Amino acid sequence: PFGYLISLPIRTFLGMSTTAEIFQGAIMLVAWLMVLSFPVAYLWNRGLRRYSGIGI
Repeated sequence: PFGYLISLPIRTFLGMSTTAEIFQGAIMLVAWLMVLSFPVAYLWNRGLRRYSGIGI
């Protein structure tokens, strides 16, 4: 996913990407977002259950 986060925006800004590459990159970013959102949400909720704040 890092190529789509770093390389694609730079290449687009410099005018080195085609419209098809931009759309493909956007689709890949959305796919990665959907895939990684479930494990992140699970770990976040698990961490909140285990957290105990003192003095708050």
